Amino acid sequence: VGQLKAGKSVCSGTIISAKADGVLSSTQLVCRSPLASTADSHFSMVDVSLNGGVVYQRLYGPTCTDGACPVMFFYYALPLISALVPQLGPETGLTVVTINGVGFMGQKTAATPTGFKNTVTRCKFGEKESSTTTTGVTTPVRFITDSSISCVAPPQPAFDERGCGDAPRPACMRVQVSLNGLDSDFTLPEMGSVYTYHRQPELTGAPQPSAGPTTGGTVITLTGKGFAPSGLLRCRFYVGNYQNDTVAVYLSATQVSCPVPRVPDEQLVDIAISLNSQDFSPYILPKLFKYFPAPKVFSAAPAGGPAESVGVAFVKGEGFLDTQHVKCRVGTVISVGIYINSTYIKCLIPQAQPKVYSTSVLSLGVITPEILPDDFVAQSVQSQPLEVSLDGQIFSSSKIAYTYYISPEVKVIAPSQGAKTAAAVVAVLSGSSFRNDFGGPYCRFGGVGTTRAVFLSDRTIMCAVPPVPLGKRVLVEISINGQEYESHKTAPYIFYGMAPALRSATLSSTYQEIKMMFDVNTNRGTLSGDFACSKVLSFAPSDLDLALTSAQRAALGNAPTAEAALQALFGFGAFCRFSNNQTLAIVTGARPTFTTANNVTLAPGKLMRGNELTYFSSGRVIVSPPASAMALQAVLTGPQQIGRCDPLVVDGAGSTGGAG
Repeated sequence: VGQLKAGKSVCSGTIISAKADGVLSSTQLVCRSPLASTADSHFSMVDVSLNGGVVYQRLYGPTCTDGACPVMFFYYALPLISALVPQLGPETGLTVVTINGVGFMGQKTAATPTGFKNTVTRCKFGEKESSTTTTGVTTPVRFITDSSISCVAPPQPAFDERGCGDAPRPACMRVQVSLNGLDSDFTLPEMGSVYTYHRQPELTGAPQPSAGPTTGGTVITLTGKGFAPSGLLRCRFYVGNYQNDTVAVYLSATQVSCPVPRVPDEQLVDIAISLNSQDFSPYILPKLFKYFPAPKVFSAAPAGGPAESVGVAFVKGEGFLDTQHVKCRVGTVISVGIYINSTYIKCLIPQAQPKVYSTSVLSLGVITPEILPDDFVAQSVQSQPLEVSLDGQIFSSSKIAYTYYISPEVKVIAPSQGAKTAAAVVAVLSGSSFRNDFGGPYCRFGGVGTTRAVFLSDRTIMCAVPPVPLGKRVLVEISINGQEYESHKTAPYIFYGMAPALRSATLSSTYQEIKMMFDVNTNRGTLSGDFACSKVLSFAPSDLDLALTSAQRAALGNAPTAEAALQALFGFGAFCRFSNNQTLAIVTGARPTFTTANNVTLAPGKLMRGNELTYFSSGRVIVSPPASAMALQAVLTGPQQIGRCDPLVVDGAGSTGGAG
């Protein structure tokens, strides 16, 4: 090992003799070392006898005066190989492989003066030796310590898709070592670690992301082919006249990731990859990663937003680039960023707290309560730092604040309803958490009529009610910053349209229907088919007095029901139905009593317009005779004979016409 340490301090006294293999000259002979007397590594003094062992030279001890003796021979245990660093390299060879193990020895040189004379360490990768001839390197094998040596891998064909398996194959070579340079004394192949040859990996396409700040740290993903898992996977960045390597992470046979290093200034750099941190592939990405100066943030507008809703802020700064990886971060939550120009980025502000819905809003059933995702991160309702990132990873450090505030709540609106076309109506909103330090407050009614509210206190504001095209019930929306409107903690406001007007009631030419016409389509009172007229009609006592005899009127009583009164007017079995959305028909029954002087009266709270929320239709009109009345045709029937004192009963039910 260059620094031998004796295991024993005395000689064993054992003598082993072996016949010389031959005499080469008067100064050289060949001896084969005999089997050692012990398995331990040890020195043996070599002596020569020319007469079969009767007399030895004994040129050692006190008789050795010229310094050339004693001649020593070292018996060693075969070295054990434990690991190779790296364990793989390109098929072009020339990778410097460090072989770790135990029991290595060095040759005596100026660098290792305590090494052994006439000793050459050799390495083999499979059947191919690491030599000057195979590698072109003057000293392909170097002694490092008693536990490591280095060997230059010779070129060999790359591995195939079958892998190495247990037995050596052309691409996966067992490494062997000989400490004395003899072919016969190489370590056994099965005791050697496997070294794998590979084809150089290729990089294709641009890195993702393809830009990052000069401060470094951006983790990029490289795409290509021929990647292999390795603890020595490296990315190299060619920065000016020097290279900077970073540790890469194997993702798949076609993808790896690695952080980019810090650079002094803005520039485009080349990128290469190595599977063993030594041999970098010639297939590089030329000038496909851009370094840019770290961006700066100056302000955000608005500077705050509701904690219970997602918001938007326009961030002003400098050094912004459209990298397709723009991100924003509020507090600890990263969100979407949209590049506008070199000085503006639009940031999606994440929701900081779950929504708390008011009872009035939930009771209306117009809002579906939100379900937050499992990865939702709640943040405190306070100022949080707002930063931007152009690579989606490394964020600015400007420490601009974005303030989350408590969402305002509306408990009472006065008035809470009005005509849809009303002008100059002001509603007073009472509640909590109103504020005027972020540009607002503002009001909006169902998304219509944005107006600036009059701030009275944190509990009261006043809002102008806008006209709307259609009558409907809407939620009043409040915005503190003029941008994010919220309605989950407010109250409803009802806009009413004009009620449909009853224009006429005309008796049909067959005297079987009264057609009631409205000026617009109605909602039919949500009725369909045939139904009792009392569902949409009412009556006035004067109508009964006009149509009925005193006996009939008395029979109804002083407070008849609507159904009984309408049956008396329009005949027994009379019913109503809508011919269309604008026409209500009264189908008369048996023995109606009404005349064209009678009124028809709408029941209150039954009919409104068909396409919007309106006031209910009301009123009454006189029944008009048919436009073209049928001529009277009297048909009278009765008995041919009666008794002298019997009444004569004549039935005119078969008659037609007569205009009522």
